[in-house]
Amino acid sequence: MGDVIAINFGIGGMNCASCVGRVETALGRVEGVQDARVNLASETASLQVASGFDPKDAVAALATAGYPATVQTRRYAIENMSCASCVGRVERALAAGCRHCAGCASRGLPRHPCDGHRIVPRAGPQG
Repeated sequence: MGDVIAINFGIGGMNCASCVGRVETALGRVEGVQDARVNLASETASLQVASGFDPKDAVAALATAGYPATVQTRRYAIENMSCASCVGRVERALAAGCRHCAGCASRGLPRHPCDGHRIVPRAGPQG
């Protein structure tokens, strides 16, 4: 049995409990989704999925159901970089996905190749 991974989505277009039910049903039918919980107030869905799950399948299911996944932008402060080589390692890690980054960790993406850098969410306006 593979690992269970938590994934969160923002969801647009919901405005009642029936919408929540339709979104949960649509997500529950996606292969690899073990549990889908939708919150109307925060306009989010929390999924428990099997490893190997492709989030694009959930995004497609949401679009088909008429409730598009919303894009969330995150900004991170990266500490302990001292040279151009560090920049390259961090850029490659972020492109591949990084357990040190809160957004990637929730999707179970690969581990950061250089544990010497700390990546933390930055407070303030997102953009």
